[in-house]
Order: sequence, then structure tokens, then C-alpha cells
Amino acid sequence: MKFFVNFFLLQICICIGYAQEVSDFITNKNFIAIKSRDATKSIRVYKDYLSKEQLSQAIPIIGKTKITDKETRFTPIVPFNWNQAYTVIYNSTIEHFTIELPSDYKHLKVISVYPSSKLVPANILKWYVRFSKPVNEASIYDHLHFITKKGDTLSNATLFLKNPLISEQGKLLTIWVEPGRQKRALKPNQKLGPVFVPEKEYTLAISKTIKDGSGITMNKSFQNIFMISEADRTKPNIKKWKLLPPKKNTRFHLEIQTNEILDYGSATHSFSILNNRNSRIEGQWELKNQDSSLVFSPNQSWESGTYKIIINPQLEDTAGNNLERLFDQDIKKNNQSPQSTFQIHFTVN
Repeated sequence: MKFFVNFFLLQICICIGYAQEVSDFITNKNFIAIKSRDATKSIRVYKDYLSKEQLSQAIPIIGKTKITDKETRFTPIVPFNWNQAYTVIYNSTIEHFTIELPSDYKHLKVISVYPSSKLVPANILKWYVRFSKPVNEASIYDHLHFITKKGDTLSNATLFLKNPLISEQGKLLTIWVEPGRQKRALKPNQKLGPVFVPEKEYTLAISKTIKDGSGITMNKSFQNIFMISEADRTKPNIKKWKLLPPKKNTRFHLEIQTNEILDYGSATHSFSILNNRNSRIEGQWELKNQDSSLVFSPNQSWESGTYKIIINPQLEDTAGNNLERLFDQDIKKNNQSPQSTFQIHFTVN
């Protein structure tokens, strides 16, 4: 009778920080402990509810077992997953348990998408999605789709990478629109045409089935609706940019009005600022005003004087055109010598 009572109580959900204790069995997200009058020589844990017959073919979870006078504790190398069923064997006893999700669990959600502009060129090359917490990269492209206004999913629209580009501690995902279709000289473009058509509406849809680092899905799907303009076949032109300098003895931001949409990943890593002593000014870069302005916020107050902005020539717009060449341009036919950097000067008064 005691065994059946224990088995029933083991189905009760537990939350991290709180342990479930039923007679001689304790479990939470980080470990299992067995308290028994009989010596517990080992603990083996398996994923899912498994029968005795299934266990003979199953592979146990890797972990460490520690034996003391009071208990035998098993700690998995990777913490147990939320909402995952497990089977445990100890002293010839088979038990089952589930680590259920806490009611106050903070689900994964999309914080921002770049470009943030709702009008993007037909030859757009990359999208960036920032999540609230680290995202699980396993089969991540199965959860991402570009959809037409009629609800049809575009095929061959995304470049599937074996190792998805995820940065900022696992929170920022880069999605490549299939370059072979966006570059006119390549066969996929010639055979299938570009991914997007001007004057059409599309949606970047992220299914709620996408998971966070703990294997938990979002609690609702996300959609980013955008319109397509004509393809962008021009390089970014720094001569057309307008600078709005800050005032001295303030930490006001410096604003660069580019009046064109820059690639988010490129824009936030291609700029640096030096003072008249050639010392780097530390701070953060951010795209604003639907990505048509680049804003720099310094870590310290500005001193009066002349500053220079150093720009990497690989700075790109959303179509992959950089300061030196067009994305469509054949590199072999580019006779220009590459420029190491581009510079803009401004004065703080």
C-alpha cells in the first residue's frame, strides 16, 4: 500500500527551490535524493515514463552519485527539464516523477525585431530577432517562416545554417534571407527569382513552439508584418549623413541621421569614436527612428574638443551593400583598392 501512495504523490508538481519529499524519495530540478533504511548503492535516471521492458534498452542520464550516511543523491550533469517525465531506479524499485513548470515561469518572448522599419527593400538580406532570454537553437528554423498576406508560406526563403547565428548570450538570432535568391548573378535567383516582391505585404512568423534554453515554448506566437519596396542597389553614402553633436559636460547622446536603413548587426559593431588624444570613447550604439538614425550613448561625460568617428568599410545597409561595394557586384571585377576605414569629424562645445 505504501508503494502505491508514494507513486501517486510523485505526480504532484514541484517548483525549483522547493523539494518534493515522499517518505524516502526527494526530487527537484537539480537532484534526486533517496533516504532509505536499506543502503542505496546506485540511482539510475531515464527520460520519459518507461516500463521495465523499455528500461532494458534505454540509456540512463549522465550524472554524479554521492552516498552519505543520510542519503544517496544523484545530480544530473544538465538539470532536469521542466514538464519532462522521468523514470528512476533504486534498490530494485522503479518510480516515476515529473518536474512541472512553476505557475510564475517567465516564458520566452520576442523583445524586438530589426529592421524595425515596416518598409524594407526587396533584396533585404538579414533579419535580427532579440528574445527575452536565451533561445534553444535545436531545429530553430522549423519555427520561423515568411508568410504572404494570403497566408502562404514562402519556400526556399531562409538560409538554413548548421549552427544558427545566435549572439548576446543566446538572445539575438540572425536570420539570413536566402542570399542565392537575393543576389541576381546566382542560379537560385535566376531560377526562382528574389524572395520578396515589391509592393507586397509579408509576415515574419515565429511559432510559439520555439523553445528557450530550458526547453519551454513561448506561450504565444509572434508576427512581424512588413511591406516591400523596390530593391536597394546603392551603397551607403556617409556624405549625406547628418550629425547632431552633444553638449560638453553632459552624457547626452550623439545622433547620426543616416536617412537610410542600416543593417542592425553591422551598424552596432562598425563604429568607434576617438577624442583629440586618440583615446577611444566607450559607450553603446543603438539604432532608432525605424533604423534611420544611429545613436551613441557615452559611458562618461563629453569633454569639449574635436572627435572623429571611425567607420569600418564593411558597414552594410539591409541589402548587404557596404561602403565600398554593392552586394550584387562581382568582387573579382572590383578594381578599387579597399579603404581601411572611413572617418567623420564633429566638435563638442
